[in-house]
Amino acid sequence: MNALATYLHVMDFEQFPRLVYLLLLLTAVGGWFIAENRASLGRSLRMFLAWGLIFLGVVAVYGLWGDIRRDIVPRQSVLSDGSSIHVPRGRGGHYFLQVDVNGTPVDFIVDTGATEVVLSLEDARRAGFNPDNLAFLGTARTANGPVKTAFAT
Repeated sequence: MNALATYLHVMDFEQFPRLVYLLLLLTAVGGWFIAENRASLGRSLRMFLAWGLIFLGVVAVYGLWGDIRRDIVPRQSVLSDGSSIHVPRGRGGHYFLQVDVNGTPVDFIVDTGATEVVLSLEDARRAGFNPDNLAFLGTARTANGPVKTAFAT
């Protein structure tokens, strides 16, 4: 009751009549609902509860739509001011980009600690690079051990 008294004290002159009106309306509708459904009150209350939960679900989805949309349909990147690119985090906390290499879309994982951009042999072939014509002189250290690399332009 203390919280209600505090709330009523904060209300201005126009809000109090609205509160009284809404309480009277709620009492009238609730009384009518109980009077009309006396015989099957349990069934009616279950239906009312089901519709209330559906309504709350719709309100929750509407309120969280920005977060839901970002997870369902992630954007690839957004140019903020022309000097930087913001890449949204994907599932699992990794950052992914799809980049055109020689006109072929290739999926990359962005590693902020990496010093080079590398392609797998399959992606290099799809992008038009012939591995037989490349000199594999470099070595990259990966989590799975060292791998041979070749420079290509």
